[in-house]
Amino acid sequence: MDDYPMHYKKIFGLIFILVMLFHPTAGDAQMKLLNNEDLADICAGTGVTLWIKDISLEVTINSFKFTGTDGSAIEFKGIAVNGSTVNPLTGSSDGNSHAAYFSNIDDNVITYDIFTVENTSTTIDGKTILSIDNTNWNTTHTIASPNWTQQVYYSVDDIVFCTHSLGSMNIGSVNLHSTYTMLTANGRVGPAWETGISLDIDEFKYVYNTAPTSLAFQNIYLSGSASGTESDPSTWAFSGQFKIGDFGTPLGTGYNPADMNIITRDDNGKTVIVLNLPMSGSFRVKDVNFGGTDFGPIAIDGINVHSLNVEISP
Repeated sequence: MDDYPMHYKKIFGLIFILVMLFHPTAGDAQMKLLNNEDLADICAGTGVTLWIKDISLEVTINSFKFTGTDGSAIEFKGIAVNGSTVNPLTGSSDGNSHAAYFSNIDDNVITYDIFTVENTSTTIDGKTILSIDNTNWNTTHTIASPNWTQQVYYSVDDIVFCTHSLGSMNIGSVNLHSTYTMLTANGRVGPAWETGISLDIDEFKYVYNTAPTSLAFQNIYLSGSASGTESDPSTWAFSGQFKIGDFGTPLGTGYNPADMNIITRDDNGKTVIVLNLPMSGSFRVKDVNFGGTDFGPIAIDGINVHSLNVEISP
């Protein structure tokens, strides 16, 4: 990235820090000194595998502020990542606030690997890919991501955009079942990726400014597919991962990744972030509540967005 302007480097660095900060594996990790026998067992070219068990994480940030070159800014005040009153050791509530907690249920390892596709008949021949939790994609597209048990909540006390308070936001408990990511360069300025995720969220609640009216989505589900009667959440069942971006098959067909670029517009000279977010899967919500009124469930299945362009401008 030596040839990129400094503000590009800052943005990429910021994105990397946020990903590592909020990824479930970034908890109380500890360094361990490897002896000669440990080093002898490491084979180059097979990637890195991690086995994660019983992580606790608690984060508080007074203010996170992003300022554009023209001085306009968006600021998140009072950011917190923590757990609930459920004691992770006993599994029951004890009335105290605990740190966020993650534990690997099925003991699958987390795999980080870098490989180059070598198949001249594909559209991705020669691309170097960073793969996280998506093992053997180059040959079988096998996903062996850990299944997590967790108690984790995210909250923001106040969102301020250009001096205007937009209110507060609470998300939790976030229950991550499995996830994987594949990342490569998109040939311009920025990354291209495919992310698959299976999760459910107990509640997403947004309160505008100081008004008592709130918008709450209760029991949100993201998955590859869903079954059951749409109007009866008690019959719902889910499988697979909701995908953002698509690297296609190991043979290279269907390549349509999500990507991000940073460009300076010719018409007004502003530097903007441009996102393309193709996605597919199922999105369901058990109940939507706005201002104390229940609107019932939402079921959107068979989502297949080929292109979704989003431009973020200061």
